[in-house]
Amino acid sequence: MQRFVPDLVYDASGAIEGRLASITAKALMQGKKVAVVNVEKAVISKPLDAVVKWLQPWYGIHSWINPRRYSPRKYMTPEGYFRTSVRNMLPVDKPKGREAYARLRVYSGVPPDLSGFPVQRPEEVMWKGREGTATTLLEVGLYYGRVKRKEVKDQS
Repeated sequence: MQRFVPDLVYDASGAIEGRLASITAKALMQGKKVAVVNVEKAVISKPLDAVVKWLQPWYGIHSWINPRRYSPRKYMTPEGYFRTSVRNMLPVDKPKGREAYARLRVYSGVPPDLSGFPVQRPEEVMWKGREGTATTLLEVGLYYGRVKRKEVKDQS
């Protein structure tokens, strides 16, 4: 298996998740390999209760016959949430969109093999609002129980 060597490495610390996903999708469609690190620190510009109220109808959809097979996929880890946001911005029903999506890597924290690459933090995606009015993707994962508290302590 070949080692993934990205053309761009984005740091999601303090970045608005949707804006960073948009910039990432544009770079992927231009043919670049993109890695996004520290995705658990990305921000949704709503308080946690508003995010939960917004996600709850989608999260409650499931099938009684075989939930894993017939229900929609719900990724509530920070990495899965961000990957889904980027995927929704790509034309994945066409080959160029599927190839672009395959060039994306998303990580919580910074993996050792990416520590030598220059990291970009685009200024236009950074959160500039008040401190208590935003929710990180890590808080969403903790709320839905998809991220264990032990994993959070290990990364600190």
